[in-house]
Amino acid sequence: MHGLNAVYLLDFGWYRIDPREDKPGVEVKFFPPVYQLAFSTKGHLETDLQGIWPEPLPVVVKVLQTDTSSSAVNDHLPDIEVYG
Repeated sequence: MHGLNAVYLLDFGWYRIDPREDKPGVEVKFFPPVYQLAFSTKGHLETDLQGIWPEPLPVVVKVLQTDTSSSAVNDHLPDIEVYG
């Protein structure tokens, strides 16, 4: 699971930022208004949710605070419908 950050830029409005740093084979660019993720979201279990959400979903926070393994987190995170 990975979350993006967003900043408000006067010339562009809200701009989503991938906070991971560059490393061999991974390049994150800062070219507003276009953003670039560090990794592709083309896998069948991956998606890039659009929008700016000021707060994390309470159900996600609860799972991250209570589950003690990555497999338990995976089992308890909610499914979402992705349109596109």
